[in-house]
Amino acid sequence: MTEQIPDKIDNQCSKVDFGDLSPCKVITEIEPRHGWGPGYSFKNLTRQDVLRKKNKPTDKSVRLLDVYNKYGLASCLWTGYISHYILTSKGELYLEKYQYPFKDEWPDDIVNEKLEGDFWLVLVNTNYIPRPRAYVPFINGIIVSDRSQWKTQADLVKPDLDEPEPGV
Repeated sequence: MTEQIPDKIDNQCSKVDFGDLSPCKVITEIEPRHGWGPGYSFKNLTRQDVLRKKNKPTDKSVRLLDVYNKYGLASCLWTGYISHYILTSKGELYLEKYQYPFKDEWPDDIVNEKLEGDFWLVLVNTNYIPRPRAYVPFINGIIVSDRSQWKTQADLVKPDLDEPEPGV
């Protein structure tokens, strides 16, 4: 898979340092078999979400290039947008905006949505391949700054002991 452009975060919280880690997703729980989970339900939709709801292609002959052009997708940005977050000095996380770098005619969508409740900010190291994930918990919308409470992909993803190994 082509390297993906990471999301961005403006860290204004002096209690945490993300170093080389960049956000890639916000989830509400972690699925231990693969380290992902249900995504956070943002109130504000991206332009792609709105377009997809309006124009669900039913013709199987639609070319991939046409889909890429319509939704502003690229092999280096499968979502078609970059989410920009702000971590405030109080430890609150805001989705500031959606940026569409491959659709020049689409201005940024300013969102300014405060994330609430319990969730995980999934981070990746953009300087290392493969990109191991880190999971930063937020409780009642506030970051847990104690790094010992953060999880890594190695902590979470365990082999499924019920499934036979390949070739067995």
